[in-house]
Amino acid sequence: MRLTNLFGLLAASTSLVAAVDLTGYEFIVVGSGAGGGVLAARLALAGRKTLLIEAGDDQGANENYTVPAYQAKSTEDDAMAWDFFVRHYADEARQARDYKTTYETPSGGEYTGLNPPSGSKMKGTLYPRSGTLGGCTAHNALIAVYPHRSDFDYIASLTGDSSWSADNMRTYFIRMENNRYLLPGVPGHGYNGWYSTETAPLNLALLDPQLLSLVTGGAFALGNETNLVFNIATLLAGDGNNVAASRDMTPGFYQIPISSNEAHRVGSREFIVAVRDAKTITGAKRYPLDVRTNCHVTKVLFDNSSPPKATGVEFLDGKYLYRASPRSRNAGTGTRGTATASREVLIAGGAYNSPQILKLSGIGPAAELRKLNIPVVKDLPGVGTNLQDHYEITVQGRTPANFSALNGCTFGFNGQSDPCLARWNTPILGDRGIYESSGFAATMFYKSTVSERNEWDVFAFGGPVNFRGYFPGYSVNATIEHDWFSWAILKSHPRNTAGSVTLRTSDPLDVPDILYKYFDTGSGNFDADLQAMTETVKLTRDAFKRQLVPIREELPGAGVQGDAAVKQYIKDTAWGHHASSTCPIGADNDPMAVLDSSFRVRGVAGLRVVDASVYPRIPGTFTAVSTYMVGEKAADVILSQNKCKMQNLAQTPFLIKVTQSRKEVEYFTLLRRPTVSKQPGKFRDDIHVGSVLEPVVPFYEGLVTKGINRTRAGRPSILELHLASCSNIRNNFRDSVDALASRSLCSIKGTEDSKPSTYYSHALQILIPILGSSTEALNEEVLAAIVILRQYEEMTDTDFGVRLSGSSKLLNSMFSLASKGGLGEAASWIVLRQDYWVALVKSQPLSINLDSYKGSSSFVVSDPECLANRAVFLCAQACAYAFQPTMVRDLDRWNKLNQELGNWLISNPWHADPLWVDPPHDTSANGSAFPTVWMTHPAHVVGYQHYSLARMILHIFNPYLSKPSLDTFRRRRESEASFRLLATLYGYTNTTQQAVLDNFRLLLGLAISNPRTLSYGPEGATRKLGLARQNTSEDWMADEGPGGATELTVVTRQLQ
Repeated sequence: MRLTNLFGLLAASTSLVAAVDLTGYEFIVVGSGAGGGVLAARLALAGRKTLLIEAGDDQGANENYTVPAYQAKSTEDDAMAWDFFVRHYADEARQARDYKTTYETPSGGEYTGLNPPSGSKMKGTLYPRSGTLGGCTAHNALIAVYPHRSDFDYIASLTGDSSWSADNMRTYFIRMENNRYLLPGVPGHGYNGWYSTETAPLNLALLDPQLLSLVTGGAFALGNETNLVFNIATLLAGDGNNVAASRDMTPGFYQIPISSNEAHRVGSREFIVAVRDAKTITGAKRYPLDVRTNCHVTKVLFDNSSPPKATGVEFLDGKYLYRASPRSRNAGTGTRGTATASREVLIAGGAYNSPQILKLSGIGPAAELRKLNIPVVKDLPGVGTNLQDHYEITVQGRTPANFSALNGCTFGFNGQSDPCLARWNTPILGDRGIYESSGFAATMFYKSTVSERNEWDVFAFGGPVNFRGYFPGYSVNATIEHDWFSWAILKSHPRNTAGSVTLRTSDPLDVPDILYKYFDTGSGNFDADLQAMTETVKLTRDAFKRQLVPIREELPGAGVQGDAAVKQYIKDTAWGHHASSTCPIGADNDPMAVLDSSFRVRGVAGLRVVDASVYPRIPGTFTAVSTYMVGEKAADVILSQNKCKMQNLAQTPFLIKVTQSRKEVEYFTLLRRPTVSKQPGKFRDDIHVGSVLEPVVPFYEGLVTKGINRTRAGRPSILELHLASCSNIRNNFRDSVDALASRSLCSIKGTEDSKPSTYYSHALQILIPILGSSTEALNEEVLAAIVILRQYEEMTDTDFGVRLSGSSKLLNSMFSLASKGGLGEAASWIVLRQDYWVALVKSQPLSINLDSYKGSSSFVVSDPECLANRAVFLCAQACAYAFQPTMVRDLDRWNKLNQELGNWLISNPWHADPLWVDPPHDTSANGSAFPTVWMTHPAHVVGYQHYSLARMILHIFNPYLSKPSLDTFRRRRESEASFRLLATLYGYTNTTQQAVLDNFRLLLGLAISNPRTLSYGPEGATRKLGLARQNTSEDWMADEGPGGATELTVVTRQLQ
């Protein structure tokens, strides 16, 4: 029998005493989702002793959490699922028209559909929530769309609080974001924060003709409707989160921004764990954040003051106690405990649980509380009212054949092996395949004819899934067949505010009753909402028509025609999953306002609510980003009003480590392995490995490979993999310098694989205490780290244009350190490589005086690192020769460079092949034939890559064979012809020949055609990699030894 007042019985029982009494905290945060998780982390970063309480446990190691494509599966993973069943309509007959309605059958089972067995009891429509660390950010669709400006301006106008203005709120987004899909410096975005944003990858859509056709159909339909131009090019070039005010007013077609880091989910959990686990250099806990999981808060405690002040919470320790959890039927009763806070209690349970906690604590509509014998602390009639959600529906169809992008994907259901998961775990050249996103690749911002405030008011997003809303088993239904395409339609800013969350009982482990009152049974102009969605149904149907794949519409279906029928379909089948607004902020004279503009619960002290329930009006589209921003803002407000020091808020002073697969960690550990130091107490060799390492990954992975598709290098930086384990300050200095060396400067899309300012922030954290110490000498290591910091401060437009993260104008600032063989020399070589990178990409002269490098120990010592540095120097000399202002070529200088290159090669510094190969682990007929390639010494590869690159630069600018000039090179005649030749040889198709990186890719491609390159790697491996032609009898493959020109002559003949 269900207890009617469990908490009252617990309190009355003399045999049940508090198992734990937690004290010593300034703040208690209840709930770890988008609002509470961020808030708790920020308070702790500011040095405030904070307790974060979460009812679930930590599922961060669960693949259903981590893998973006397992998003639907995560919502039905009973280890973290909280299943609410809600009513859209109070009338059961209206509710029963929804095919997603679930019933409890007489036999105790469940039935979902339109024809339940006789005697079944209606439960409602499934509404997935999450009981785990990170809250609903642990299972959401990862969509990271910025809210409308009007969402915040509305609160500012309603309350008279200008800190809610759209311009001010954008600063919180900038603070929290770590943007990974734009060039650093694009305004309105952040590049240093904890919240990583990427875009859903389109590479597989571009390779799947059906998927590409259906995505472009959306572009063409939106373009036809708006008389604007939308296509794949505009899709790739756009930014759905751009800062311009016109973004909210203008229809658009965008790649979907998602919250991931290297294709791993990022939510509030990552921020929480990073703060909780951060250590000082002595290994002590850095920030005062305690996280208590499997702890269900049952009520807030108050003192007897006037007004009552929140002093703490009561809770039950135990797993799966709350009855929304599918595992609750086997859970115990829990162990009672309390926690006290000297400053404030902050409720962040979400739109369902925050009003439930407040009501159980005596704060809410007095009549409802008295009906359940709950003592009234404060009569607040607005608690649990104003429930809002976005209306959503689907338009979907089936294609003639399965999508090739989904070949082999099982999504891990029924214990099946999943080759697509294996690909995600073991990426090929950084590409993790279709599992990099939650399934939706592109979105339309559509402005209906009934839009308010002249804003786009519908968000329609498409992908190869069978998604028709939430019901038990929907995640299997969505992915088990691979011939479905769905346009999901979401109505932003719905006008209905009539929903409610009411207590079913006074049992804190029971779920509340949730009623939305959809459309005509609610409030506001429901006809306008229906009209906007009806127009979007027409738009997405038109998208199916404006593409080439013959698709059969399944929903709404061919039988649903005409506005009246479509509107009935919408009313019957709509759903939502962005519950909000049940503890709304409001004006001081509004009796239904639960909170003031500072999140304070009205009528009591020391109590606030910080989650999606605070909005008086639901934000435009997906609510995660706006709620993260609410958490960021609340931290500032709370610290300020409590007169706490506002520290560590401007930036996140640490890196959030991305979980890597075992093979990837091994790969980078191998590359980072230091050589044995020749001088005890010195670490020059270790630094040299790092300083020459920068070209290894981008150069090697940037080679044109046959049959391998990818969009970016996708590798984590060395610093990301090793920073967490650094405890020695000199190690941190080494990593500060390595940060610059480990930039993936030439990934296939020309974008960076990590953001620079995080490294500089960390270096600064190290430098500040050292420079302020009277006992620490201002030595070379400190100076080198300062140079790295200065380099970031001196970034130029040219650097941004070629994807550099630091200045190319440091010139010879490191000359005085270059002969010392330490960090200074490492930094100077980094600067050199950055400068010739600018020269290659921009076809412009070097800025650095190369003579300043001739005093380096790299020209004296003959270890692999120094020999590689010599090859770097020769490559820079070749660039200086090629990209000089004058059109006249010095024959003597060319001959000298050519001879120096030959001498470098004749020295044969290698004692092992640069490459060796592990055969494919899967040797079955259907397995991948792609081998794992390892480098026995990274310096070997670096040296040979630079040798080959320098050789090809000299070939192109050979004064004996042609009369090339800087001007003709800029006109790209040779490079375009050469690229066509390369495409013929390797089957490589270039669709962006005008991109500035093509010159550089051309040189790399030609470099690997050099037979001497192939002679230093196992021939079979290079062929498997697509780097060797099967027919080697062609004339231009002949080799005359070092400096030979036979192959050059034939290449040049074909170029002319």
